Amino acid sequence: MRMPSRIVNPVLAVLLDGSGFTSLDEFAAAVNAFGKHEYGLHLSYDHVGVKRWLSGGTCRQPEVVAEVLSRAWGVEIPVAVIWPQSRFGAAPAAPHLVPCVAPRTLDELAAYIGSDMLTRRALLTDAIAFTVGEALTDPLLRWLTGPAGRLPDRSAPASQRLTMSTVVRIEAATAAFGAQDAAIGGGLSREAAVGQLKHAVDLLRVASYTESVGNRMLAAIAELAGMAGWMSHDVQMAGPAQRYFTLGLQAARESTDRRSTLLQVSLLADMARQMRDLGHPATGLQLVDAALALLPRGRHPAAAAMLWNLRARMLGPLGPSSITELKHAIGLAENLLADATPAVTTCWHTPDEPNSPETLPSLGRTRPSVTRISPHTQKNRPLPHSMPVRPVTPARPFSTRSASAQPDLLASTRTKQPPTATRRSTWPPRLPPPRVFSTGSAHC
Repeated sequence: MRMPSRIVNPVLAVLLDGSGFTSLDEFAAAVNAFGKHEYGLHLSYDHVGVKRWLSGGTCRQPEVVAEVLSRAWGVEIPVAVIWPQSRFGAAPAAPHLVPCVAPRTLDELAAYIGSDMLTRRALLTDAIAFTVGEALTDPLLRWLTGPAGRLPDRSAPASQRLTMSTVVRIEAATAAFGAQDAAIGGGLSREAAVGQLKHAVDLLRVASYTESVGNRMLAAIAELAGMAGWMSHDVQMAGPAQRYFTLGLQAARESTDRRSTLLQVSLLADMARQMRDLGHPATGLQLVDAALALLPRGRHPAAAAMLWNLRARMLGPLGPSSITELKHAIGLAENLLADATPAVTTCWHTPDEPNSPETLPSLGRTRPSVTRISPHTQKNRPLPHSMPVRPVTPARPFSTRSASAQPDLLASTRTKQPPTATRRSTWPPRLPPPRVFSTGSAHC
């Protein structure tokens, strides 16, 4: 579909791009036909009218346009997603209902961070609903497989210039906040991370940048939003945590940085852990399956092992009907972990060696789930090749640049703990800077 050169409504552009219509005229004809068939309206839209909508104009029958696009995409698309100015005082559409469009994601993040910083924690938690089931996964996973709206061209000189060194400093600050949260936890680390996220979002919205710098900054924002989401989950802010996870996931999808795919995998895995912690393993299972589909096949065996083990932990609470899948997931996790030698392990995984003490106990705890849900538990002997029981090592400080503290970005378990308990040791997938390190490097 050929789009006009001037687009003010990028969300509508992305929806049209992935709708299956071959031209603007064909889409306008579908709107006319649907309006006449369903509502008895005699509409006469053509490509000129659609171009006007893309240029920022409003529509006299927005419900008809939204319904046509909803049927084309297979998910519900509210009018407020296409024309936010037409909600007439109603609450804005939830982020998981909005397709992945970088300018819109940055605007949503800026508005949400402002509300977060100005609202008491209890009020914010009560105001933002926690969504589960198909209401979340159907639109969210549909947008991940569709086209994404990229960052606009900001190469022209401006009053502020975003450079790669600034992005590196923000990534270093993200690592420092993660280390602080792992060491002491609590809401203070969360407030600091949200403040840093506001700074990063404001920079990307107003400064000029090259394409590579802008997309790396967008990936850094996705990582920082995911960290803020996990910190929010740690202090029992379920709805706000989910919103940060969702916006971070969308930012990762919109970035063309080389680690954007791994960031999506990590964020989906953390959303799944949140679902399991809050008693919704079936929804978590769908998120883990989406993460497995995104993970490059054969390139990250340790990460794949973590995801298959996480899938087994989602299947455990689902009852005897899932026992076959659970055994299969555990077996795959063990086989993949055995293949994850230090020579092929990248620095965004949990383990830096196949027999990591953080990995084997998790598999050992997953195995008993099979016997607990078996109808013949008391008669069955222990499963063969069960993993040895090892003490879980204490949480280590967050660092993506230190061999003594490898990232725990796809940790196999996420047991919800009170705010005073030890936090998880690390945060999302981070590939090293564009340099090549040897196997024995301190950058893993």
